[in-house]
Amino acid sequence: MKILDSLFPYPGFKAIVALPIIYGISSVIIILGVFLTKKLNLKLQIASWILIFVINTIVAVRFYPQQGRQTAIKQIVNTYNVISNYGTINKNDLELYTTNEYNAFDKNVPDDKERYITALFKFRNEIKRDGSNFLYGQKDKPILGDTNIKEQLDDGKDRLIWWILETSKNK
Repeated sequence: MKILDSLFPYPGFKAIVALPIIYGISSVIIILGVFLTKKLNLKLQIASWILIFVINTIVAVRFYPQQGRQTAIKQIVNTYNVISNYGTINKNDLELYTTNEYNAFDKNVPDDKERYITALFKFRNEIKRDGSNFLYGQKDKPILGDTNIKEQLDDGKDRLIWWILETSKNK
């Protein structure tokens, strides 16, 4: 859960209901695993526990709540699609998060944040660094000459996108 919380840090009020459900389902799966794998040989036990781990991971990611954002799975799919289509990212994607126009609950562009972070990476050397541009459109986060954009990213998923792009596109 710590990893999910780092990558998707906006569980909101839904977490009060969702987290106990996630722990409950995962606990039942583990208890069933204990009883069902007792009499299996070692290779089948190892394979069964790997499967149990994968199932529990899918349950946790599927039900992990996100306040005002898409589900964690949709965000993962969006991230994959945006990175896979890196060539389609253009400077207009930098405008997806502007102070006057951005509305976090307007989902006309479902992968807006992923496209924005990817555009920041792609055009990081072309962005004006005179204080007229702002990270995430927030007036308290101006992009200046000495601003390290990577260190100013809001959450773990944004930093993960940046890292993936750094390792795959800077060759």
